[in-house]
Amino acid sequence: MPLRCLMLVTICVVFITTEAVSGENVKKAVGDEVSFHPDIINSPVTSIIWKHKNGSGVVVKAIEWDDEGFNIPNQKFKSNTILDEKTGQITITNLTVKHGGIYTIDINNKEQEHRFSLIVMDRVPKPVIKIKKIEGNSDIVYLICEYSETIIWRNSTGKILIASKHHPKGEFITAEFTGNPDNFYTCTLDNDVSTETSEPVYERDLFQDVWGYVIVSASMVFIILFLFIPPCHGAECPPPQAPAAAQSGEKARYDVPSRRYMTDTELPKLHDSVKKHIHSLLQTSSAFSFTTDIWTSSVSPVSLISLTSQWIDESFTPQRAILHAKQLRGSHTSQAIVHVFEEMLQTWGIPKTLVHVVLRDNAKNMIKAMNNAGLPSLPCVAHTLQLAVHEGLLAQRSIADAIAVGRKIVGHFKHSALAYSRLEDIQGQLNQPIKRLQQDVQTRWNSTYYMLQSLIEQKRVLGVYVSEHELPDCLTAHQWALMEKTVAILAPFEELTKKVSSYDALASDVIPAVTVLVRLLNRKTDEDHGVKTIKATLLAAVKKRFSDVETNPLYFISTILDPRYKDRFFSNNTAPEAKLHLKQELQMMSRAEAEGSRAEAAEPPAKLFLKAQASTSSSLDTVFEEIAKEQPQAAQPLAAGAAIELDTYLGEAPSPREDSPLKYWGVNKIRHDIRES
Repeated sequence: MPLRCLMLVTICVVFITTEAVSGENVKKAVGDEVSFHPDIINSPVTSIIWKHKNGSGVVVKAIEWDDEGFNIPNQKFKSNTILDEKTGQITITNLTVKHGGIYTIDINNKEQEHRFSLIVMDRVPKPVIKIKKIEGNSDIVYLICEYSETIIWRNSTGKILIASKHHPKGEFITAEFTGNPDNFYTCTLDNDVSTETSEPVYERDLFQDVWGYVIVSASMVFIILFLFIPPCHGAECPPPQAPAAAQSGEKARYDVPSRRYMTDTELPKLHDSVKKHIHSLLQTSSAFSFTTDIWTSSVSPVSLISLTSQWIDESFTPQRAILHAKQLRGSHTSQAIVHVFEEMLQTWGIPKTLVHVVLRDNAKNMIKAMNNAGLPSLPCVAHTLQLAVHEGLLAQRSIADAIAVGRKIVGHFKHSALAYSRLEDIQGQLNQPIKRLQQDVQTRWNSTYYMLQSLIEQKRVLGVYVSEHELPDCLTAHQWALMEKTVAILAPFEELTKKVSSYDALASDVIPAVTVLVRLLNRKTDEDHGVKTIKATLLAAVKKRFSDVETNPLYFISTILDPRYKDRFFSNNTAPEAKLHLKQELQMMSRAEAEGSRAEAAEPPAKLFLKAQASTSSSLDTVFEEIAKEQPQAAQPLAAGAAIELDTYLGEAPSPREDSPLKYWGVNKIRHDIRES
């Protein structure tokens, strides 16, 4: 890093550390704190008095010290003012507007020359954009920011827009329909102590009537093509025949179907056809897994609950279908969720006895709803991983501070098109790819990891930038090192989150993933210096949040029956119990088949549990292979039949993790026909 850059970083750090002001005009926000101190203070010091003069000229003592101790005679300085008798520095916290004015200091009953001016201002509110539509012109709307503070308008490209004055206060801009629903506008309020930006207003929300017409028109075109293009190709299609009227020389007349005809007749007909087809597919399975979630539409103020089904057909091919999206009215209580969920199952004629598991989020109302409905359920693994990551990031103050500084730097570029253009120019000068810094969002998984990663990638670029331009804060060399180590620790979490969030993710991956994470976090390396706290907290969080996975049959049976994992990834005290439980289940099923009656509650193990995943992330390959190659515990011999068949299966080497477990069982279902053993 250039010497000038290092000097700027040093100055920045010193400024942040001292904070006190000597002989300056200072502006602060309500709730902030400020410190003033004299330039020099000569010993011996027997008394110090700080005085405050408000805008009306009234002078009061803020705080005083002498041989008898400290005294704060004025009420507005009590409990929020401290004095360092050695340096003469006064510090006032929780500032209010009344603290504004001129401060002077008397040392040894002699008034000093320095004057300290303090202005305390209210923070600007978060603005809300008002929308005013123009009658007779649906392609233009007025956006109004009705505030007295300095107003800055920007569009989605970051460009600052020219606004017009709005009476009695504020500014407005004219937004025109461009055809891009992702275009948006923001209003930023700014004063000397704070800045706030409104929520973006998107074009798709400003011109709903126009976009509704575009969507309906496109849908009608698609439906017309779908309905009237003959289902044949190439030589199979007969030559086109002209209508009878055209063949006879008369002028043909065509009636284009109306919008009402399409929405009232053809769309319901198409819906019924697809629903009938899905119904026929559902009849081929004896067990189903479901995914459900609740979300709010951004287009209309309604809450929806979804129902997506997954099952395995007779050829061990995974099938899935989105069955329902139903409005959830009123409070999202567990009783309301149970009622709507049971209605959706009844609509599709699926009894509860065929529900293998419901994958849900970690909200308490959803957990209680599934328990009250008597349905087995599992939480979202990706969400649970992110909760553990959140605990780890907050555990170590130095890392949390580095993340906060990084967030300020990214926010600076996010709110300044000029700053971003300068950053891109430097990227080009250094022959680096043009990349934007990633902003972390609390509700977006892995976003803090991506933010730190993007900052580290642009470390050299930012070093050049700070030598020429200002930044709201600076990262020290120690903080850069902490960020790099933090990214290395979080990398396995990011990879596993992506894998378990994929469309073909399976429950059989959970126990192996937790085992690998625990082993990685337990390993001591030379790079642990400075990040031991976050590593230990992550380890404790993973163990706590996944403490029951090896005792949950929905997890351990699917893991044992996954040929990539089998019993290799269990801890020593749970593997025998898991295998014993599975053998007992298989023996019960064998006895039921021998009697010629299948228990209604019993479900075929191949279809019930085998929902495996494709592969695990590359950075974890070494640990996965290490565990897979370890010798399993000696199997305890049980009775003949299904138990022996299971022991034979477990005694074979695991399949490569790249293989599909469903394909394995599709090929080996005859060789491992456990049910008929």
